[in-house]
Amino acid sequence: MTVRTAFFFLIVPLLAGCASYEEGSYRPGCVAYAGNRIELDGGRFVWDKFTDQVLVNDAGEVVDQYPEYPLRGRYRLQGEALHFDSYTGEPLPVMHLRREGSMTYLLTDKQLESLQNTGTRPECALVSGGAAADRR
Repeated sequence: MTVRTAFFFLIVPLLAGCASYEEGSYRPGCVAYAGNRIELDGGRFVWDKFTDQVLVNDAGEVVDQYPEYPLRGRYRLQGEALHFDSYTGEPLPVMHLRREGSMTYLLTDKQLESLQNTGTRPECALVSGGAAADRR
């Protein structure tokens, strides 16, 4: 085994572990008929909204209920607080990352406050990296 080959097998696993735990796709951790999907990757985000409700205008055309979505921009993490800066300047709420085992949750201020007061995680919080995310 050459020095280059040995270096490759030592450095690649270290680099693979460099992805931060907040990155990924966050979706409701329950069956949801409307809600948010947030993708975090490399300091950038895509925030989309969805619904199963179909609205039709007077001309019989399907109406886009969220014409301003998906929003795109950059995010930054300060502690467990995730700050979003959209490219078009829309004000977006701060969200909070919470890790439980293999699952990472993205909570609103209200959900975090509820968790801190009751000790119970909100049922339909956005989740990444586990069985709840895989059910969809």
